[in-house]
Amino acid sequence: MERMVNLDCGRIWTAGDMSKFVEDYRTSTDGFNYALENENDVQGFSWEETVSKLFESRRQTGLPISRKSCEIIAQRGAVQIAENKYRFTHDKRLKFRTFGRCTDKMLYGLAERISFDVLNIVAKNGITIHFSKSDYNLWRDHLKKIDKGGNLVNVTVDGGHHVHLENPEVVAPLINDFFKR
Repeated sequence: MERMVNLDCGRIWTAGDMSKFVEDYRTSTDGFNYALENENDVQGFSWEETVSKLFESRRQTGLPISRKSCEIIAQRGAVQIAENKYRFTHDKRLKFRTFGRCTDKMLYGLAERISFDVLNIVAKNGITIHFSKSDYNLWRDHLKKIDKGGNLVNVTVDGGHHVHLENPEVVAPLINDFFKR
């Protein structure tokens, strides 16, 4: 790999202190098992309900998105299962972040090994608004570990977590310029 673009990534959330990891483990295990036991329990929604569920879930996470962008995401991530009945195609188990979680040391070690060019685009009202000051500082430290003398381009843009959908004109020139260098 020669280049990578991060669009408002919050992978640092999978790291963190072990006390939170232990607390989250039970909830994640129960949720993961429930998702496995009920994976064939397919509930369909009308198209409007599908878009509304997506819209509401983004609002509840503090990363709001327009209904128009929700329609785009739903077109990519929902399938029709009956007349005017749709279901999401994502694996429900993915929302349980405890599994596949890295420790800070592991994440830091992985960041150290990145030797290719990285464009890191941060949205001002994106995922980092949820970071505590210590999480944000840790995230910045990981980014510094990636920088090997100019291979990291770190840019902050106006917009929310879905800035690439909501305002593509903000990020497109940055990405195009990055791949031209």
